[in-house]
Amino acid sequence: MKSTSAISACLCLFATSALAETLVTPPYASNPPWKNITDKRNSQGHVREWIPATQTESNILDIVTEQKFFTIKNGDPAAMVARIANGAKGSCDSVRANGLKRGTENGYPVAYGQVYCQHQKGTPFDVTIFVKAMVGHQAMYVVQREFQRPTETNGVAGVVVMNKPSDVQALMAGQVAGDKYLASAVKLNPK
Repeated sequence: MKSTSAISACLCLFATSALAETLVTPPYASNPPWKNITDKRNSQGHVREWIPATQTESNILDIVTEQKFFTIKNGDPAAMVARIANGAKGSCDSVRANGLKRGTENGYPVAYGQVYCQHQKGTPFDVTIFVKAMVGHQAMYVVQREFQRPTETNGVAGVVVMNKPSDVQALMAGQVAGDKYLASAVKLNPK
């Protein structure tokens, strides 16, 4: 009888560990390194945010946000990305979205999208959001890379007018790095 209990306990531990996962969100590649400004957890979720070392919380132009939603286990990551894009419609004068791209990474459902907000209401900014959502057995995981820049008068979502080639190169380099970070570095791994 004791051996049956021991086997059951071992099987239970194995099943629990098989459902465990780890979100990998490495430091954003930058010199100097980005600084963590938020790290809050409760029973429903966990949020962490990083900004460049050269920016302050009162003047954020770039941010990486990691969220874990413990109450949305086994949800649809594509629905989460769509929800973020739809939320931007009410927060921006106009919105353009690229994606939604669905996939699987390490056996987990994943979705990726890009949201271009022309004038975020209540701010002087246009905002570009690259977002990756992954779903596991423990939570829904969402990582966003946001870029803010001064609103262009009579602008169009996703279109940036620039006068200097160096500005275009800087914008493109930043967006390529943000895209690569989400696509390649951020992942959900089984434990």
